[in-house]
Amino acid sequence: MNAQVHIQLTPEAQKIAADFQTLPDRALVAIQKAMFKENQLTVAHIQRDYLSFPRGGATTPLGLRKMSTPGYQSTLWSPEPVISGNTIVSNIGSPMKSKGVSYPAVHEFGADFPSRPTRSQNKSYAKKHPTTKAWSLPARAPVQKGIADRKDNYKLTISAALIAALKN
Repeated sequence: MNAQVHIQLTPEAQKIAADFQTLPDRALVAIQKAMFKENQLTVAHIQRDYLSFPRGGATTPLGLRKMSTPGYQSTLWSPEPVISGNTIVSNIGSPMKSKGVSYPAVHEFGADFPSRPTRSQNKSYAKKHPTTKAWSLPARAPVQKGIADRKDNYKLTISAALIAALKN
């Protein structure tokens, strides 16, 4: 699962970039470096503002509580963006899984859990409750919220990097 975010450049950067049919390698590398820098700042922002609610506190729709180490908060990362042709692709995510389920994806996008047979070893409980109840987990989207909070920073940093690379 993924959500795509497109960064709109400043008008000045758009005007300079429009003069090129394909961006020179130096411009792509400058954008890649600027995007990597912004991704690292965004990861720190998400960890601080959306994945650090107190462990003993109530559940919140804004983000997640800090439950364990290593937990979602400490596994959130962003690899270096990849240049593919005239496009630069980057991501922010976490490799964390719990019982084969992507824990971050469930919290990012929400999930519906169907009713299933109970797995209880307690025979009297299993007899009274042969199936679990179906339930839903709403999307909290900490990564999407963090990126949205910092989208203007991406715009300014990437535009400045592109302008500097193309004016040389």
